[in-house]
Amino acid sequence: MSELLPPIDFRRFPRRDLTFRLTRRGLLQQCAREMEVWAGEARGGHGYALAHLGSLPDDALALLVPAIIPGSQISVVEGCVWGQPPDAAQPSPLFALDPVALAAFNGMNGRAPLQAIAADLALDTGLDLAEAFAYTRGLFLHLVQMRVCLPT
Repeated sequence: MSELLPPIDFRRFPRRDLTFRLTRRGLLQQCAREMEVWAGEARGGHGYALAHLGSLPDDALALLVPAIIPGSQISVVEGCVWGQPPDAAQPSPLFALDPVALAAFNGMNGRAPLQAIAADLALDTGLDLAEAFAYTRGLFLHLVQMRVCLPT
């Protein structure tokens, strides 16, 4: 494990609204994303404010399809996966290199919902499905908070 970033137990990610540290540019981009959600809802779709994702029940989260935000830079340095959102001046460590975290992270490619990513994680790691979903949920919400991942 990395000395730079201690391991995070994503299975225990709190059930609460998310908090974000934003730059001015990031705040403007966040406002634009929220407006896109409202516009989609006005056309009859379902949308969630990003801050409320952490409070959603599992059955609602299970259907969301996570994707890395286009333009984000992802790298591996010093035993950690780093991410740099398009609006950030420098990268931040996202999580320590770990086979479980990497398997869940690699599934967040904009093609599969969280429930399918969790099912694959359970098969790949031997975790039971509930644990795999809790882990996938926690990693997804952490990455949303770090501003490198969004539901599509």
